[in-house]
Amino acid sequence: MNSVHPDFSTQSPSPSSSVVQTAPGIRPVNSPSISGQHTSSFAKGNRSSVLSTQNSELSYDLSRNQWDLWDKAWGCHTEARLWQSDSSSSDDSIFSSCSSGSSKTSVAEDPSTSSPVKYPPPPRYPEVCINWLQGKCSRGRTCFYVHHDLEYDIPVVRKPTITASYTLTVREHIKVRCGPGFDIQEVITGFESPWLYISKIPPHINIDEVSRYLTQRGYPPQLVRLQGHMAKVRFASHIDARNANASVNGSVQWKETLSTRLAINNPSGRDAALQDTSVRLRWPTPSVVVYAGYRELEDASRAIEIANREYRTNFVSARLHQGLPAVNRHTVRFQNLPIGTKREDMDKYASPVDVMWDDPKYRSVDAAVAGIKRLLYFNNLSPQRFDVLPPPHRDGFVTAWVQFDTPSLASDAATLLHDRKPKCTGRTPVIAHHLQSLEYSVPLDEYIKIAPDVHALREWLKYRPKPLTTITTYEMPHSTRVRLSANDVKELGRLKAEFERIRGGELLLKDREIVWDSFFAQDHGRGYLRGVERKYPGVVIKEEIQRRRLKLFGPLRKRYAVKMLLLRKFEELNAMEEKIYLPRDLIGLFLRHEFPALQRTVGEHVVNLNLWESYVTVRGTKKDLRIVRQAVQKVGQRRNGMRPGNIASCPVCFGEVDAPFPLKCGHTYCRSCLTDYLNAATENRFFPLTCLGNNGTCGEPISLSVPRGILSPIEFDNVVDGAFQAYIHTRPKEFHYCPTPDCMQVYRTAPKGTPIQCPSCLLRICPECHDEYHDGFDCPDGDTEEDFKKWVDTHDVKSCPGCKIPIERAEGCNHVTCTRCQSHICWACLQTFPKGEGIYTHMRLEHGGIGLGPEDFVWEPFMV
Repeated sequence: MNSVHPDFSTQSPSPSSSVVQTAPGIRPVNSPSISGQHTSSFAKGNRSSVLSTQNSELSYDLSRNQWDLWDKAWGCHTEARLWQSDSSSSDDSIFSSCSSGSSKTSVAEDPSTSSPVKYPPPPRYPEVCINWLQGKCSRGRTCFYVHHDLEYDIPVVRKPTITASYTLTVREHIKVRCGPGFDIQEVITGFESPWLYISKIPPHINIDEVSRYLTQRGYPPQLVRLQGHMAKVRFASHIDARNANASVNGSVQWKETLSTRLAINNPSGRDAALQDTSVRLRWPTPSVVVYAGYRELEDASRAIEIANREYRTNFVSARLHQGLPAVNRHTVRFQNLPIGTKREDMDKYASPVDVMWDDPKYRSVDAAVAGIKRLLYFNNLSPQRFDVLPPPHRDGFVTAWVQFDTPSLASDAATLLHDRKPKCTGRTPVIAHHLQSLEYSVPLDEYIKIAPDVHALREWLKYRPKPLTTITTYEMPHSTRVRLSANDVKELGRLKAEFERIRGGELLLKDREIVWDSFFAQDHGRGYLRGVERKYPGVVIKEEIQRRRLKLFGPLRKRYAVKMLLLRKFEELNAMEEKIYLPRDLIGLFLRHEFPALQRTVGEHVVNLNLWESYVTVRGTKKDLRIVRQAVQKVGQRRNGMRPGNIASCPVCFGEVDAPFPLKCGHTYCRSCLTDYLNAATENRFFPLTCLGNNGTCGEPISLSVPRGILSPIEFDNVVDGAFQAYIHTRPKEFHYCPTPDCMQVYRTAPKGTPIQCPSCLLRICPECHDEYHDGFDCPDGDTEEDFKKWVDTHDVKSCPGCKIPIERAEGCNHVTCTRCQSHICWACLQTFPKGEGIYTHMRLEHGGIGLGPEDFVWEPFMV
């Protein structure tokens, strides 16, 4: 620390008054009245104090050594604070106790206003002294951090709570604003976008006219962009866009029936573009048919084998031909041979004796494309883009993708061209379909890794009863364009989900919840996963320990088999788990004295400690369970030998603070305990997260700067996702899950008749019955509610007394906590207990136990 010498100035005295200036925000009680104009100031770093005197000349002659003595007396890491004790006189010098040779500063007091001060003002910093927490600080009142065993004249002024919030993206499409304690303050789902697309805008209409029309209908736009026959309009909110969609869709304006659709909110910036303005065209390739004659059947068979194996610009096919023309004893018909094939080119096919030729229907793909374009322009259907897939042309057909400005134009073009036999294609039929498509731009190095799986998916699609569902790839210099297409959005959504599983891996889910167990993070678990990979070659299992999830990579069929195997393993792990509960005030002793020895004795994969809910998890033999229970009983004997009274305890483990991490409220945690407390919220989902100090009564929300500082980015995101899940689960009437199985997107209810589209699986949803949208039909009458009532009657299901949601107890004692309203409930009688206080005493007195059975007595003496 650099020393800054005091700079004193002396002014002429004049009768006036001045005050003792202290640190900002601190006002001394019963401070003496000091008058005068003579001011002296001293500074060191960012610390300063000002003294004023009355009718006296101040002469300071402080040397560097004198300043160092002063600094040494107070300590270099704290700030000196001026306070006056009962025995101090008005002429005492601030520096008299620091150096015998230092000059004195006389301060004249007004007897009428001065009075003794019983205690000094508080330290500069309101945080608790870390050294005092560890029993190492001997500075007492001279320490500039708080000691809880000292009294101060002025209470510690708590710093204002930091209310900064973060806006984050979860599940790729959902934006959430998160405040202190991971309190979710705002949610914008992927269904909610302020953008609206309006189709069939006449070419002579400008932006002002579109804006004026929307304003007249009561929905003034913020921004209008014209793109051919389509307008892209932004409104002030997604609600305005949704209402405008319902109002404008189907309305007649400018002699056109307008059609609208809401844009898909995609805040994650994925490199996929949804298109419903594309038409896929197919027509026969320009080729020649050749009949080749062979004397021997063996030669004819060899020629067929060669033709079906080799190709140049076309996929050539060959088969034995019966009937005319009969070129020789055995005739082979070759189809899809390239234009320009000559007699000598046929010698490669087992040297036929003779050949005959059919005239080609037409000779050039370019000429066919030009003819189709002319046909479209003549009918006022100008294409925006016309892409022809390069050869080889599979199955003897040319494939082209034509993109239009609007879906209506694409539909009209498909109707015009389908089954038409134009002259430019040699009177062969053109097959046209208006398809939904999704296009990705995949970096070349990434595509090389997933190319085998993409090819396998493409081959699998060929055998499905959905011939229009296809995957097409385009090689670019530094990337590969992958186009997914289907004739309806639902089918496209399924194809999209499968492609993204290939590209980014498939999350292991069960009932839309991520499946994870600490077993997979341990050596035994990782060995098990590697064994599964060896059993199913081509499948890769990636355990993301920090994110607490598993991802599966590989072909669809093998990946599904691995998924079922891992889900069965997860159920087995849960079935063999035993929980032994501990009172919270013994957690610290158990963690330090018994838990390390248990892990060495029975193994880290057998015993785990849940600090949040205060229980030990045992997965092992009956002998292992007995050893753990004995350790739980043993820790109760250490109760009398706990920490000294002047050392503060961690609010999580109730033990002596290790690697202290203080919060703004003044409570200090073990750094590891605070990290575990935050991470445990991803599963327990009790939000907002607050300080557990003062036996859980502090309640100060934890500033987001704290988890930002001690959690990894992945761990922070996990807690945000847990807070989001807790938020939507407590609002079942506001949020609904997408009906597609395993889809993680949620949506809000919308007005009747307003279909909404999932940004992930692309399913169009009816917001009234929460099923797939049924355009023009009434919502189906389902018996789901009746089936649910029957299921409730046959299972141990009760309604939460707090939020009335049906709840089912899976395991454990009769202390049940509702995950939605967080009510603490006695399962036996459904009585609630605020913060869970007194629930175990109630269960013992009223119900004879806590619901765990005969083993209750093992740990019951320590329950509170």
